Amino acid sequence: MYRYEGIGPYSQGDKGDIVFHSYYQWISLLLFVQGKWNIESVNISRNEFSGLFYYLSHLWWTQMENHTIKHLRMDLFDPSLDGEKKVEQLNKLTDYFVKYRGRHHLYGLRYFYVVVFNACHVLVDIIVTHYILNRNFLTYGWNYTFSSKINRIRIQDQVFPKMSKCNLHLFGPSGTRQRWDGFCVLPMNILNDKIFLVLWYWYFVLLILSSISVLYWLYHMMSPKYRLKHIEKHLKGQVKGNRLKFLNKHFGDWFLLHQLYKNLDFNNFTQLVSNLCSMEEEEASKLRRSERFVTCDLPSEEDENKWYKTKEFPNKNTIWS
Repeated sequence: MYRYEGIGPYSQGDKGDIVFHSYYQWISLLLFVQGKWNIESVNISRNEFSGLFYYLSHLWWTQMENHTIKHLRMDLFDPSLDGEKKVEQLNKLTDYFVKYRGRHHLYGLRYFYVVVFNACHVLVDIIVTHYILNRNFLTYGWNYTFSSKINRIRIQDQVFPKMSKCNLHLFGPSGTRQRWDGFCVLPMNILNDKIFLVLWYWYFVLLILSSISVLYWLYHMMSPKYRLKHIEKHLKGQVKGNRLKFLNKHFGDWFLLHQLYKNLDFNNFTQLVSNLCSMEEEEASKLRRSERFVTCDLPSEEDENKWYKTKEFPNKNTIWS
């Protein structure tokens, strides 16, 4: 039989081996906050979110997205939509992609920012917990899992001791301060060491998944060829015609189309891509002049002289190009 770790006499010269745990007062608050943080949404575009700061990232994305997909999908999520109405809405959606191509750069970039924010937040959670637990959290789960049985008990009891040597300072009948040696039993640490072991695994699983998500979307941003393959994967076939060249130039435009895939009926989405692919490159690049410029004819010298003579000047809201 061996004595419990940390229990036994010590002298003044042994103070270097004494460990003072100062985080116990924060355990309840830490578990409460982590309990509200700890489930990360795998897909931010859905309403699958929880946690205080993960909800903040969801709220951030919702504000930036501003119900764009909800407005663009119209009634095309309904597979039983009337034929004429479906054609009208598909044509309207096709015209939108042509008219506003290249203007969704920030839409895609902001989504990427939210993904990076989630990954950074998991890393911050790990670091904060590590420092709160006297810098014992980073290797806690690893040592518990892969150390020997004797070391495993020792590591758990160092971080979450179930029994401790206590110095009790009491006062005698005459008011003199006395120090009594005793045992402090900490039964809550039987539960705490299991909770933080689960948190260790959960945090590192989230960190790995979040890092993969960042790399995944970064690769989409850098590779137009892969973006096209992704659309073909959605359609379960090859994209023909212009192969969405005018739409695939910008990550934001492609990402908007990708989001619509998850919000439209599959047949309607297929028809939308077919409409976009059937457009000629020149037709897709056309924009009405009035959509880009505000123009006005400059006055001639004769008109200017006439205005100065009659003192009848044009309206002050007239715009000159």
